[in-house]
Order: sequence, then structure tokens, then C-alpha cells
Amino acid sequence: MKLLHLMIFVIAIVAAPTAFAESHRTIIDAQQAKDLHDRGVLFADVRSKLAFDQSHIPGAKSFDVRKADFIERFSSEVGLEDEVVIYCRGVTCDRSAEAILLLHPLGYHRLYYLKVGLPGWIEAGYPVEQ
Repeated sequence: MKLLHLMIFVIAIVAAPTAFAESHRTIIDAQQAKDLHDRGVLFADVRSKLAFDQSHIPGAKSFDVRKADFIERFSSEVGLEDEVVIYCRGVTCDRSAEAILLLHPLGYHRLYYLKVGLPGWIEAGYPVEQ
């Protein structure tokens, strides 16, 4: 029976990663993200390193969620009790949801999901680094 529950859980996550991820973090908008940024909360850009190098939120750290060492790199730089804003390319990008799915079971529970991503940040008129 436990195996059946595990299989159903895995199927649910694969079928709807964003919905599952949204239940394990707080969705924030650009203004809320800016307030957290002004407080010095860590921003984790989970896009590719190339995309990060082109532009990113000032002070953000690059953690490409699709790299094999994502969890190792993230956990070496971020404590379990740290507040973290996770972002990617916005509502059509699933990298933030992937990151949350990987991090939440490890004990990261203070995750903020900037669902509008970098495009929403820019649209709100906030600065980027290039």
C-alpha cells in the first residue's frame, strides 16, 4: 500500500509540478519581492547561467536547477532557516516550481515564489544587473 501511495504522489508531482510547488511556498508579486529585496533576503535565480549572466535581479545568486549539482550548491550556500525568493522566467517557466519541489523535502520552508519572475520584476520598473 505504501508503494501505491508513493506512486500516486510521484504521478501527481509530475503531472502538476506548479500546483504542488505552490502548496509548499508563498507566492509573491513584484512589489512583495522588492520589499524582501530591500530587507536583504536572498534571491535565487534558477535559470541557466547564460540567462543569469545576461540579466538578473541585483544581488541574486545563480543556482541552475537543471544542473546535477543544484542541491549540493544550494545547500552549501543557503541555510534551512534562510528566507529565499526563488525566480525564473515568469509564469511560463517551470524552473522555480522544480526548485521548490527539490528543496521543500530537504527542509527549506521559507521559500517565496516570485511567480512573475524576472519579466514581472522588470515590468514593475525595478533594476536589473547585466
